[in-house]
Amino acid sequence: MFESLRELEQISPELSGVFLLNSGIVLTGIGLCIWLGGLRFKRFALALMVVLLGAASALTAGNVSFNIAAIAIGAAVVFVIIAPKLGFMIISTATVAVLVAIAVPMEDAGWFAAGSDSRQSEPALQERMDTTSSLEAIRSLVAIEGQRLVGTLKQTSMQTIAISAAAGLVTAAVCFFLCRVVASIICSAFGTGLIFAGMVLLLLFKGSGAITAIHDKLWFYRSAAVCMIAFGMVVQLLLTPIKKKKHDTNKKSNGDKK
Repeated sequence: MFESLRELEQISPELSGVFLLNSGIVLTGIGLCIWLGGLRFKRFALALMVVLLGAASALTAGNVSFNIAAIAIGAAVVFVIIAPKLGFMIISTATVAVLVAIAVPMEDAGWFAAGSDSRQSEPALQERMDTTSSLEAIRSLVAIEGQRLVGTLKQTSMQTIAISAAAGLVTAAVCFFLCRVVASIICSAFGTGLIFAGMVLLLLFKGSGAITAIHDKLWFYRSAAVCMIAFGMVVQLLLTPIKKKKHDTNKKSNGDKK
């Protein structure tokens, strides 16, 4: 993974400045809203997650037509908006299962290993791409990482698959009984990721080697991300009260009338 991120850092001087600036601002702003208010905007957060995951999956598949991908993503968005609890359950279960399945293979395959020294040299100054070309460059990097992820999953042993399935089932059970807590964790983690992505794009716009700096102090940024997720979860639970059920409010109103 670091190689692709390092590639993004290397080509950032060639990417459209408007694209980097606007994307960074939008991602950071949306990330802040979801980080601290994900429970209040849970349907929007779920829809955005589905759109991003669907787009990444379509790019990874490569041969999927735009119309089919758009229809599938649209149907999934409608589903999570209608049934957000089930949407959070599916996303949390799939996320935990996949993370458990690829945790060891990712480390062994060097997903977070630094690139070769030849990539450390300063890139030659070239004319900046337009927004369309910049999007194409980002898409190609996403497709490469998606294909690597699929390849890693295909090499997963049956024992690891069984462990990941068990972890997914436990997560589904926890989400069923503590959906509000799990939803706050998912929204906080998603918002944190968007904030990090937005800040990286803004730093790349300024010409900073943000990705290399993060890799050099990976333990620090991992700890910061965990703290942000915990803080965002607590804030969401405190600022988003549980909605009272309709029959409870009806009983209270009938009692007041008597």
